[in-house]
Amino acid sequence: MNKFIFLIIIFVFIAYPDPGKAEDILGQSLSFNIEPDYDLTKRSQLTAVLIKISPKVYWYLDNEWWKSINQDQQNQVKESLNLLAEVFETKIYPLLTAA
Repeated sequence: MNKFIFLIIIFVFIAYPDPGKAEDILGQSLSFNIEPDYDLTKRSQLTAVLIKISPKVYWYLDNEWWKSINQDQQNQVKESLNLLAEVFETKIYPLLTAA
């Protein structure tokens, strides 16, 4: 789960101004350039899968990690993302964008 938290921290900041207008769909994969110092395996690029779209953030997770966990674990991650999205949308984002 530590890797999951690490990935959430990285990808939570990939915010789009208006996700509703984007053509992205759940389950799609994209390649991301990353800083090797922040990756446990020192990769400079990874492929991530879009797991959740919330009003302010697209939630991507490392595709290798996502495929390595079973369906029950994936469901637990999705439940956790729902909670994280709610906290981000209702508490963190308003705090960061308050004038």
